Amino acid sequence: MKAIKYTIVIMLICAVFSACSKSSGPGNPPPPGPPNNSTGADVYVAGYEVSNTSNNTQRQVAKVWKNGAGTSLTDDNGYANAFGIAVKGSDVYVAGFQAAINNGTLANYTATIWKNGVATSLTDGKLLAEAHAVAVQGNDVYVAGYEVVQYDVLEFNGTSYVTVKRSNRVARLWKNGAVMPLELADPQKTESVANGIAVQGNDVYVVGYIKGLYSNVGYYGAVAQVWKNGSAMQSLSDKKKNGNANAIAFNNGDMYVAGTENVQEGNPSGTRQARLWKNGTGIPLDGASDIIRSSEAFGVTTYNNDVYTAGMSGTSTMVNAWKNGSALTLTTDPQSTQARTAYGVAVQNGDVYVAGFESNVQGKYVAKIWKNGASTSLTDGTKLAEAHAIAVVGK
Repeated sequence: MKAIKYTIVIMLICAVFSACSKSSGPGNPPPPGPPNNSTGADVYVAGYEVSNTSNNTQRQVAKVWKNGAGTSLTDDNGYANAFGIAVKGSDVYVAGFQAAINNGTLANYTATIWKNGVATSLTDGKLLAEAHAVAVQGNDVYVAGYEVVQYDVLEFNGTSYVTVKRSNRVARLWKNGAVMPLELADPQKTESVANGIAVQGNDVYVVGYIKGLYSNVGYYGAVAQVWKNGSAMQSLSDKKKNGNANAIAFNNGDMYVAGTENVQEGNPSGTRQARLWKNGTGIPLDGASDIIRSSEAFGVTTYNNDVYTAGMSGTSTMVNAWKNGSALTLTTDPQSTQARTAYGVAVQNGDVYVAGFESNVQGKYVAKIWKNGASTSLTDGTKLAEAHAIAVVGK
């Protein structure tokens, strides 16, 4: 979930991945696709595009692109986003949220899963909720995200104790639409969010953060967290710093998690550094050690024995992708304002695909994918748009 911009999130599935590329002409918004599919693969991307703004309220649609052609999952009059995507056979699953806008008032987000464009709500819309990642195993569909939960507490008002309502974000794992409990995700004790998911055999892994877990000893920051089959498996970041886990992948029994951790102790709004953890131990990422500019890793995948990560760097060189911790080069549009973030990464047949956005001179985010560093625009640059997740399936 973007940190929590939102938590962005990019998932791991047991499908093969791949993508595409195209460059833009100088002085004009880059025309979208079609991408180069000479490798014989279908490229799926999930994200959003702003549709219009009326009554001072921005409307945006959740979108999925297949081989560069965009399809809206929601209508132009609401507010929606797509964060995760999985493909199994001919079925395409997208995770995100949608909300209605009535008379300029935005309703609460409803966590949503789309299967082949048909929406299923995971929550009732009474309180805020988002779905961040999706994975499919056999006939089971797993979704990670969060839901705001209300609870009652007794408080003293000066004369007597009264019951008041409080609320908190709670990390969620849904299996076929049903909530599966996650240990320590207790709204009365902690705030928590789930951002990424992976299924290994019969085991389901979820990553995200828990905030307030160590409040009993005076530490209130968020801790990057891994759950396995609902149990709290491992805290990855320093409990004295703010941390977050965004995505998870496996290779030969090793677990890789992408996320972030604050530089300073006790400063939740301070500089963040991108993190890649292997079995709980940090792996350095080029350009992600700046103590002034923040960085974050949003996506991770493996191919053969190599580990690929996507995110944003804290340096002026704009590192957005890494292979085994070393920076990979992504081409920059000459008309870009040098603002760029990568959220998803995938590899197929040795080709590396990255999904994200790049800002143009008009200040509009252009949804893009990069294949081996060369870019293809998915949107024309006239409206804000971002690509959040990518899945590519060989034909």
